[in-house]
Amino acid sequence: MVKTRRPEYVAKMARDLVLDIGEKCAMSTRNKCVKNLSHVDVTGFGFGAHIAGYTCEYLFKRTDGKVRILLALVPIKPALCGAADYVQVIHTSIKVGMWNQMGDVDIYVKYESDENLGPLNDVHGIAFFIHLVTSTKRLFIMAEMNNNTKPGIGKVLNSPTNIEPNECLIGVHGTLNVSHRGKKFGFLLKNGDPIFWRGVGNFKYIISGPQEVEEEDEDCILCCENKKKALLLPCKHMETCITCWFEWENAQTEASKCPICRREGRFQRGQ
Repeated sequence: MVKTRRPEYVAKMARDLVLDIGEKCAMSTRNKCVKNLSHVDVTGFGFGAHIAGYTCEYLFKRTDGKVRILLALVPIKPALCGAADYVQVIHTSIKVGMWNQMGDVDIYVKYESDENLGPLNDVHGIAFFIHLVTSTKRLFIMAEMNNNTKPGIGKVLNSPTNIEPNECLIGVHGTLNVSHRGKKFGFLLKNGDPIFWRGVGNFKYIISGPQEVEEEDEDCILCCENKKKALLLPCKHMETCITCWFEWENAQTEASKCPICRREGRFQRGQ
């Protein structure tokens, strides 16, 4: 892949996609639209973190502008970090990913596995789930500064809170505290943390497989609290509660779309 320069090719495709969206947004009157690169976040997982770095570089060369954040999840090659206002690197696997510092802030996750979790014990894949719950604001995860005398513990929260001077918000919604630049942070994800896995919800079957789906509870995938009651037609997905569906529907600027398949549809109360 490296010899044929496919990473650069993919990065240029991503660059062109962002620039194409920017051109369309420049002619739009919508408030929530990409007007410049400070509205752009770039995330890469594994080798994709290396490609994400290339994407930022190509965007910078074309526009002389920097993206807001480059989030590198378990990079297995160095991420190019010079073309983003904030570079956050999340390390979860010393065997698969690189362990050396390379970002403005490097967060080292210690994942205590649980024999009952089966495939979910994958320390490489756990970075995906951390990104999932933080990017969608299902959860807010704080990493704690590592002072070399004890590892950072951090915390998992259902709602945002004030960030302490020794804490860093994990994920794309974080912002750089200049005093944190070049520092290491730690986060301990304990065995089967119920708050964390409740936030992940149905998405954990991406790794664990469909064999356990029948055992999944009936909680809404958006709030993870109320029961699934909103049956959407014609796709027949029923993954949200009625309250969350109405909030999702009202947040759309276009016709309402199913949060699972993005198909336009209408609501019908489920059983």
